[in-house]
Amino acid sequence: MDTEFRQFTTDDAEYQQSLELRNAQLRAPLGLELSESDTAGERSQLHFGLFRERRLLASVTLKNLGDGRMKLRQMVVEPSARGMGLGRALIENVEKRLRSMDCVEIVLAARVNAERFYETLGYRSSGERFREVGIDHLSMTKCLP
Repeated sequence: MDTEFRQFTTDDAEYQQSLELRNAQLRAPLGLELSESDTAGERSQLHFGLFRERRLLASVTLKNLGDGRMKLRQMVVEPSARGMGLGRALIENVEKRLRSMDCVEIVLAARVNAERFYETLGYRSSGERFREVGIDHLSMTKCLP
């Protein structure tokens, strides 16, 4: 499947696609809806996606924590595109871009059911499980060489 990796901003149409995908896949299954408080501050964050024919298939948002650290948030893959390696491709492209920006570490809060996915990409869990939006999560980190 030919895909295009792109960065976009909150002013771009791609951002609206990412909000719709995030709401449908990350919030609605929990009986929640993406709110303004969920997206507060995203104007200053980095947004990336994988596209096929202008259709968003996977997206992720990153928040700059300072000191060369970034927090990976809101990772989502369109259900019809799962199992095709798009999540891996998105993260690998993001990591490459972050290395060029002198990022040295990525942190994230992974849903427990995604722990194995992130482990295969070199992320390591630390600390105890915690609940966020009603789901168990783990803190995970990866140092970028």
